[in-house]
Order: sequence, then C-alpha cells, then structure tokens
Amino acid sequence: MGALIGRIARSEESDLPSANGCALGPYYIRGVLQGAVRKGYAVEDILKAAQIDTNVYTDQTARLDGEQFQRLVLTTRAAMNDEYMGFLDIQGKLEMGHIIGRASLKCQTLGHAIRKMTNLVNAIRNDVEIKILTNRSDGTVSIVHHVTGLSADADEHLFYWLTFYWAHKFKCWLIGQPIKLVDAHFTSSRPPNAIDYDQAFNCPVHFDSTDNRVTFHLHYMDAPIVRTEVEFFEGSFLRDPADWFKVSGTSQSFSGRVEQLVIDFYREGAQTPSLDILADILCCSPRTLSRKLARENETFQRIKDKVRCQIARKLLVETEMSIADIADRLRFSEPSDFTRAFSSWMGRNPSCYRIDTRAQSLETQAL
Repeated sequence: MGALIGRIARSEESDLPSANGCALGPYYIRGVLQGAVRKGYAVEDILKAAQIDTNVYTDQTARLDGEQFQRLVLTTRAAMNDEYMGFLDIQGKLEMGHIIGRASLKCQTLGHAIRKMTNLVNAIRNDVEIKILTNRSDGTVSIVHHVTGLSADADEHLFYWLTFYWAHKFKCWLIGQPIKLVDAHFTSSRPPNAIDYDQAFNCPVHFDSTDNRVTFHLHYMDAPIVRTEVEFFEGSFLRDPADWFKVSGTSQSFSGRVEQLVIDFYREGAQTPSLDILADILCCSPRTLSRKLARENETFQRIKDKVRCQIARKLLVETEMSIADIADRLRFSEPSDFTRAFSSWMGRNPSCYRIDTRAQSLETQAL
C-alpha cells in the first residue's frame, strides 16, 4: 500500500505558456485550414462545427482566442481524419495517433514514453524523422523533427509550430505538470504578424536555425506517467484544458487519482479496494472522498465500473483468458455476475464482444 500512496501526486494548477490574452490572427486561422482547402473540404462546415463565426476565414481583422483556436485544430483534424491536417502529402490517420498515445500510457516514465512514441513514428512514417538528443554536460534533452513530405505550398513554419506545441502539451499532460522549455528552434524565418513566440513557449525562441527542435531539462525524463487509459479513451487530453495556450498543472483530477488507485489494485492482484481503504490512502474520511468525487460529477461505483470495463475489454480482445478467469481477475463472485455487468456496460455479452471486436480488427487490417 505504501507504493500506492507514493503515486499520489501533488495537486496544483499552472499555465504552460504565459500567453493569456494571446490572439491568433488570419495567418494562423487560414494556416490551420490550408490543408483542408487544398483537399476540397468546405471551410464553412468546419468553422460551424467548431462553433466559430464563418467570417473569420475572410476577415483580415479576425482574431481567435486560445479556446476557439483549439476547437478549430481539433475540428479540422477530425473532419479530415488526419493528424497532420493536410500539411503532409501522406495522411496521418487519427487512429495512428491513438495507437501511439495508448503506447505511451503503458510506459513508467516520460523518457520511456518519448522513446516509445519516437520509435513508433519513425517506424510508421517515411517522411517524418524524430531524434532524441541528450546532452549530459548541460543536463538537457532535445527533440528534433525533420520532415520531407510537406505538401505543395504548405507553410513549413506553421507545421512545425503546431506539431511542437501539440506534442509539448501532450507530454505535460502525461506527467501532470508543466515542462519548462530551455529553448525552441525553427529553420524558418519569423512569420509576419506573428504572436510573441517567447511568451507562447515561455522560453527563448530562435528562427533561421539549423534544425527544428525543442529542448528541456533532462530530469523531466524521469517523471512518472500519471495518466490512465480511462482518461485517454475519454478524451481528457483533448478537452482539459480547452485552451490552446494552457495545460493542466494537476497530476490528475481527484477522480483520476482514485481511478489510478483502483487500476493499481487490480494490476497487483489485490482485492477490489473499498471506499474506506481508498479514503485511508488519500488521508480523508469516506464521506469526504465521496463529497470530492461528487464535486467532479463522479461516484466511486462509476469509477470501479469504468476501470473494470476497460480492463475487461482489453483482456477479451488481447488475451485468450476465459470469461471465468476474467471474472475472477476483476473480483466478481461469479462469471454470471461479470456477464451481466459487462452486458450493461457494452450492450453485448463478453463472448459476443470478443468475437465482434476481433472480426472488426481483421477487416481493418485487410483494408
């Protein structure tokens, strides 16, 4: 139990870039949409889906705040099913990002996660190369990107800025704390009418450099991954926070910490933790624990169900464990209890879910 207690991180909130009030003008608005326009998507439809006035695309005085801009990025990615939003000749399907993101959550530390994600991208893409350069003498690590597959007329600077910023936000989310950058470099010249990049990245930003990279202190590589697969599948990273210029500085929400503890109990083969046990670990009373969960519109029972459902789905698809063994693993009294619970969660019994999901996976691989 001591190991479990040690995983509970401190809770504090902090902004990543100190870019409050930063307004993104036509260069950024049109830039995000340039790939969609090139590939024939209707800009008006994307803007409407992002709940943004359609006039911003043609209005040279238009400005978006951080929340609007993040909605625009997410909506454009979703509409195109492309991580790269048309900046590259070859599409990067969103499922690719999901696979890479899930892989990072299986890692113990940020360093392990970065290496895992880098290896996957380099293996999947021939037009994207990522390098991790460690400088032991000054205690820093640099993430260097080199892309050869930019689409015709694609804005190289905008591509690298969007990529670096998004990747940095994700790394901060993984460890639940802002990562202070040492500096950032771009091979392009500083764009006209640009935002204050030093303020946005909260570090010195250099243009006309020899490569495209961001650098941070090496000690962050040892930071533990604190996010759960449940949070990832529910899209926590995409909406919390909803502002492009911010990251959550909390290691996890209170309900997220409870989720992680429940997951840890199952992983270590322990009995399903009771409310009393978790309250003791979190140094509060069961009543206080329930009250804090309620403030986040959550309950202990729903958390247990979410965790059990996620683990069950994973075991059904990725292993040959019997229904009875999975029920025992999840501490159900009888296999029939597990079957009833799983059917209520997924609308199908465990056997049907296993067959259907594996069949869909085979169809996808055949495409």
